[in-house]
Amino acid sequence: MNIKFKFLLLLLFFSLIPTHANAETYQDLKIESIEILPTNPSVDQDTSIKIKIKNNGTYNLYTTKGLNNYKYNFPNFNIENYTVPNPTISSPIVPGGFLYYIFYGKFTATGTKTLSFEVDTLNELLENSITNNASTKNVYVSAKGNLDLFIDSFEITPEKPVIFESAKIKIKLKNSGPNGLVSSDGLTFDDINYNFGSFQETIKYSDALPSISNPLDQNEYLTYTYEGKFTNANAYDLAFSFDKYAKISEQNKNNNATTTRETIYSDYTARDAFTISNFRYDLISSSSIAFYWDTSEKTSGKIGYHQGLNSWDIERTEGGSAKTSHALSINDLLPNNDYYFRAISINNTVTVGTNYLYVKTPENNNLVITNEQNIINNESKTAEIKWSANLLSSANVYYKHSGDALYSKKSSDVASTTHDITLTNLKTGIYNYYTVTKSTVNTYATSSLKTFEIKALATSSPATSDNSSSTIQAATTQTIAPITIKNYTLYQKLKGKIILKVESKGEAYYISPAKQEMYYLGKPDDAFQIIRQLGIGITNLDLNKIQSGDATETASTDLIFAKKQAGKIFLQVESRGEAWYVNPADYKRYYMYSPANAFWVMRNLGIGISNNNYNILTK
Repeated sequence: MNIKFKFLLLLLFFSLIPTHANAETYQDLKIESIEILPTNPSVDQDTSIKIKIKNNGTYNLYTTKGLNNYKYNFPNFNIENYTVPNPTISSPIVPGGFLYYIFYGKFTATGTKTLSFEVDTLNELLENSITNNASTKNVYVSAKGNLDLFIDSFEITPEKPVIFESAKIKIKLKNSGPNGLVSSDGLTFDDINYNFGSFQETIKYSDALPSISNPLDQNEYLTYTYEGKFTNANAYDLAFSFDKYAKISEQNKNNNATTTRETIYSDYTARDAFTISNFRYDLISSSSIAFYWDTSEKTSGKIGYHQGLNSWDIERTEGGSAKTSHALSINDLLPNNDYYFRAISINNTVTVGTNYLYVKTPENNNLVITNEQNIINNESKTAEIKWSANLLSSANVYYKHSGDALYSKKSSDVASTTHDITLTNLKTGIYNYYTVTKSTVNTYATSSLKTFEIKALATSSPATSDNSSSTIQAATTQTIAPITIKNYTLYQKLKGKIILKVESKGEAYYISPAKQEMYYLGKPDDAFQIIRQLGIGITNLDLNKIQSGDATETASTDLIFAKKQAGKIFLQVESRGEAWYVNPADYKRYYMYSPANAFWVMRNLGIGISNNNYNILTK
């Protein structure tokens, strides 16, 4: 052998021998962790125990010296296979590098197990420290089959698919049981049943399936993805299930299948279609109005408005993200002026607008209180104080027992035009009270002083006592006197309609659909009084059978039913008492929510009548 080559080998050999003379060069093995996969194993489940050891010294580890003498204690763990580190000169473990001992097997008993492992038990390596050569870890082993895999979500993108556009179907499974899953049995594509209607897949794939080195532990997910396109427009029940051969031992198999209803659209217009409903407003001040409307889908919105009948719209856009409940205030209006407003909403390719709504702005910001009443409940000793205001405002009730010197106060800071405050924990006796209403533009209105009485409950039996019932004390309401119609034939042609005397001053009259009577609509308050006087209750179900005049929906409407209701005034009793007029001309319902609006709706939908025919009606 070449002398120079022998010298180099000797030099390399002696350079790898550690020495304690230099504190900066040393050997050291450090157990970093003991890892169990799955994290929460069960009896008779494939499990691995992995010991991670760091070369914490300054020398390369290039032999198995110190590594082949180790000991462990894995109670009730039946080892079936294992791997140990085998560093070599050509593949050393460098300082800071890691080596692993991995033991494969199964636990044979339940309970908490203390696993221990120690390396270099014979101290073959001249280590800087031997205190980090041993480590322990506790693991709880549960009974077999203590897992539950279920379908967590079924997601389709885009959210509303159109035929022939690229689409993805993603199904997420989740392991909710405490045990991990270490096998792909029951989870391969061969173990899956699915029916996606007209979906033509081009590719399908999944996350890495569970294995001993990649278990699906508790609260982890496994996702399946199908890419392709739908070819027919229809509503489909899309179905998916896994583990069709029952390979997985679970607590619950009833959650291994799911069905979801999905509508596939023929084009983007069909996808983006929606309806607008319940367009309404509240007066904020003489120059500001708050508008509200609802849409059947999430949309962006705006208000278009103008003065007079022939002006171009000014538009104000609603801020924020798309939504189904909309609110927008217009703040630069002129007092005591006629305006026409409509709501406009946009959903991608589709734009829908309502009919114009007539609003006359107030002359000033004076607050007016109307419709005052109180509802007394002697049993619960409460008094509900209710009233309305012409402008958006907050509410206060000042009240005191006749025996008290000072008034108490109860308030609501929510801006509204209808106010409802309930006084509680009242004692027997007479109370004085008054209300103070404050508009959002800092004008005030104060009611007159009023009284109510909380009565003591009678001691007689419930069958003879009515003192526990609620009583309503309200302001007296005047009724509009009807005008009798004499001509039956002409009444049959006009019943339910609003007529306008076009040859006179345009006086408006509402003809009752139930009796041969009509009512004069002299001013907005008259129109609103007719609503209170003649309105009849209707359920939401029946109301939705009549198409709204402010929307284009037809899905749930019933034209035959709507024709039978022509000319009637309905009150939405299952909501907030909203008033609707069914127009005999188109059998649609029109929303009336304020005196001015009711007056405008009735006059706007009216038909002309000559003086001669009017005289025939009444003489």
